[in-house]
Amino acid sequence: MTGNMAETIVVPTDMWPIANFIFQGYVGKTIPVDNLDQLALNLFFLYCIIVVLSVLVYNLGFARKLPILKNVIIYVMLLIGCMPLTVMGMGLPVAEGMFVIAIIFGVYRFRLHRGRKNQSQQA
Repeated sequence: MTGNMAETIVVPTDMWPIANFIFQGYVGKTIPVDNLDQLALNLFFLYCIIVVLSVLVYNLGFARKLPILKNVIIYVMLLIGCMPLTVMGMGLPVAEGMFVIAIIFGVYRFRLHRGRKNQSQQA
């Protein structure tokens, strides 16, 4: 290493759209190793998006009425499970897939609700 050149990290340019949007300020650039705060903040933001989408998918498709302690355990495991998904989300369409799944489950729940409502009005 020479005198005034700092070590740098190159941010990948082949990320999927949501990760690319989050990291767009750094795409194609190098980041000094001593200034990784913004990179960590962007990674945390991607983690938050994946957690929110995972909670939405869980509630729309799989949630049942459970005791409080079981719900806490499920959400803690969901938070832990989203950590590797965040790392994979930089190279794979994890957030995009979760978004599509949330839309599909939302449409399914809306149609199910509407069908039950029509059925109860006919009875």
